[in-house]
Amino acid sequence: MTVDMVSGGGTARIITRALSDGDLATADAEAQRLTIAQTVDVLERLSAQHRAVLYRLLPKEQASEAFEELPPVLQKDLLEALKDEEVAAVFDDLD
Repeated sequence: MTVDMVSGGGTARIITRALSDGDLATADAEAQRLTIAQTVDVLERLSAQHRAVLYRLLPKEQASEAFEELPPVLQKDLLEALKDEEVAAVFDDLD
């Protein structure tokens, strides 16, 4: 599946732009509308930092199912990115 297949590419572009702009509410709302396959597709195309932020925004079940579908190398990269100080700072700013 390509990004263009995810809601005509619109949802993927909205999520990418929202993450770049720090608009977590929009990224979250758009991501929750995705199927697991679409979630994986979007996660695969994001930078490591954006992937980690989006992953943290997902509901637990969606995140768990998407993680299982990611290729092992991206699972490893995601786990490492989740420990990144910049990713943590994004969520620290919400407190």
